[in-house]
Amino acid sequence: MPAQLAFETQSTWYEAQANRPPIGEPLKEVVETETCIVGAGLAGLYLAKELSERNRPALIVEARRVGLGASGRHGGFCGPGWALEAEKIEKHVGLE
Repeated sequence: MPAQLAFETQSTWYEAQANRPPIGEPLKEVVETETCIVGAGLAGLYLAKELSERNRPALIVEARRVGLGASGRHGGFCGPGWALEAEKIEKHVGLE
C-alpha cells in the first residue's frame, strides 16, 4: 500500500512569503441563500463572480483556505493526444 501524504504541503518559499488573511470562523447560525457554492477554488470563486455580476446572491463556504486544494496545486496530469477536439476524442475512445 502506498504511503499516504498529508493534505498540507511542506512549507515552501511561497508559503513563507504569503500574506494570508486569517481563516474565518465557522458558521454559527443557519444562513438562507439562493445559491451556496461549496469550495473557494477557481471554479467556485469564478461562479460567485459571475453570479454577482448578474445580481444573484451567493454564499461561498470553504473548509480550509481559498485555493488550497486542486486550484492551488498542479494536478500533474500529462497525457498525449488529449488536446484534441471533442469529435476526435470521441472517435478515439467512444462515447462511453
